[in-house]
Amino acid sequence: MPVKDYLERRNVQIILVVAVLVVILVVYQVGGFLVYGVPAITFQTVTQVKPVSKTVTILSSFGEWIAYEYYGEWEASYKHDWDWWGRIVKVGLKATLKVKVETSDPMLSDFLTEIKPPPFLIEETETNIYYKNMTIHAYAYVFKITLALSCSANAFIIEEREWGLIPWTIPSKEDMVKKCIREGLVPDFNKNYLVQAGILMSIDAPTLATDKAYELRPDYLGLCGMWLADYQTIGYTTGTAVEGLPATKDTAVKLFRDKDLSSPCWAPNYDAAMGKPLLTPNTVYWLQDFAAQSAWWETIIVNLGSQLVYDETKTYPNLVSWAWEKYGENPPAIVQWFRVDIAFRVTEDWTVPKIPEYEPPPPLTYTLSVLVRDAGGVPIEGATVISPFTATTGTDGVASAELEAKSYTVTVSYADETKSQSVTLDADKTVIFTYPMPLPIYTYTVTYVVQDQVGNPLPAIIKEDTETHQCDKFGRFSKTYTTEPGETFVSTTVMAQIQVGTRTFERDEIFTVSSSMDKTITITRRFFWSFFINYTDGTLATGTLTASSPVEILTVPVANGYGEAYLIDVTYTFSFEASPAVTLETVAIINDGEFYATVNKETETTEITTTTEIPTTAPTTPVTTPEIPWLLIPSIYIYALLGVLVFGFIIAAVVRLRKPSK
Repeated sequence: MPVKDYLERRNVQIILVVAVLVVILVVYQVGGFLVYGVPAITFQTVTQVKPVSKTVTILSSFGEWIAYEYYGEWEASYKHDWDWWGRIVKVGLKATLKVKVETSDPMLSDFLTEIKPPPFLIEETETNIYYKNMTIHAYAYVFKITLALSCSANAFIIEEREWGLIPWTIPSKEDMVKKCIREGLVPDFNKNYLVQAGILMSIDAPTLATDKAYELRPDYLGLCGMWLADYQTIGYTTGTAVEGLPATKDTAVKLFRDKDLSSPCWAPNYDAAMGKPLLTPNTVYWLQDFAAQSAWWETIIVNLGSQLVYDETKTYPNLVSWAWEKYGENPPAIVQWFRVDIAFRVTEDWTVPKIPEYEPPPPLTYTLSVLVRDAGGVPIEGATVISPFTATTGTDGVASAELEAKSYTVTVSYADETKSQSVTLDADKTVIFTYPMPLPIYTYTVTYVVQDQVGNPLPAIIKEDTETHQCDKFGRFSKTYTTEPGETFVSTTVMAQIQVGTRTFERDEIFTVSSSMDKTITITRRFFWSFFINYTDGTLATGTLTASSPVEILTVPVANGYGEAYLIDVTYTFSFEASPAVTLETVAIINDGEFYATVNKETETTEITTTTEIPTTAPTTPVTTPEIPWLLIPSIYIYALLGVLVFGFIIAAVVRLRKPSK
């Protein structure tokens, strides 16, 4: 059939007319999104701080600006000292960094929520009451912002010159050009390749929400919050930087009413995670006073750029490539998807006739009492009445309230158990709940007493699970244990630990606590002794001290008059061998202590020995700076000191007596 005859058919004409109308309608609603960029989203101004400071005005949904223009020259030369021969090359490099920005990929409305606040009164006359019904629809829109780097570079020869008979050892002109690019121009450009900038943007809700505005016919629509829906970096590889803000998904993006970003826009639950309803039905939202139709915000380029790299695969002399094209595939770009929520307010007026005021009789009320007790009939205090009223039972186990006469479900909670009963309140009534008797709980106090094998109290550390406790100087520490409900005992494991000098001694105990008690823990340990030995002439002794006992024999090195040893609780005989070798003293060890001795070299005897017992009232540490007690200073020095003092006194008296009188 010819096309002309086909078009003359009535049904075909009707189909064509309908198709044209549909196309017109679609273009009217979404035509703005079919062009390049999203008309409702505008890049306003760019404030760049690196690599150079500048301000650029865009005022469009797409555009670009030149972030950096680099031009450099580098020269390499080899010349004879007397200028008999020479070779010179000068190479230039031009590089341009541009940033392209665009909005794209708008996603049409996604329904979030719909609320209907209570109607509000507009006007009241003698015969009618005029109300306004309000419905608020919330829809989400998504759009994408791309911030992409565009760059170009060209290396070229500015000058080549040579003269005389050039030695063969001098690099060729081509090698000199490569050196200029590789060691000069490329590193010089890479000092300033990062772009940092803040981009001021704006959004217009009526333009973005044209589709739903046509469908809903609202009397007002406004912005109710914006979030970062997704974040992506493209072209990140060696020698590139791609970082922007905001960058965390589901982060709320603050909108502002002014381009100075000083007046924040309103948004209910603004900091809530994405996907949660923004509006609640118990509030009347005067959107024109809160939700702005247009707003401003800022997206930030933290770092965006690509270094230049030396590349001999390129055509000479343009031996440079961008890092992204040498090591990757795509130029660096920051991609951000934003979700913006828009509220549409649709109102409808309605009128009802005014009815004369009528006061209904007060409803009948009765007292509903709730009694909570245990299986033995003992009232339970502190049980919670959840419904039909909220209260807590007192010492008598009762909670009461005056309620309207009707049927209720009474719900009570106690000890993590909830119970319910139904009751018809046609008179004062009491609803009784019975709970099992609580299991007993016991509390015991354990006093730990830590001592050594001799019976000396030890200020030890008590470790139990993750807890650490310090005993007092009498070796005592008290702790309270509570049993599980229905249990009569508590099992525990403790470790008592004491530090003696630089050594640590400990004892583990596993026992059961079934009553308050004293728990003695005996730590078998060694005793820390310090030895101070000097000669009668005042010098400090150096040698070997031998501690002999029926159980063990220890040798203790003594240096500069001091030595130390860890002994057991037996009797030791101490002897010192240097020059001379002498027996010092026999000592029974029952605690930590100090031993002092003065040895006469001439007689090879011990003149003075002193033993001092040191109770362990705190963790002991070795003495590292020994001092000789004054009692051990040889008597010859005391006599010499007294002689000097007496001689000085005599001279002073003689001078005084010979002074002429006035």
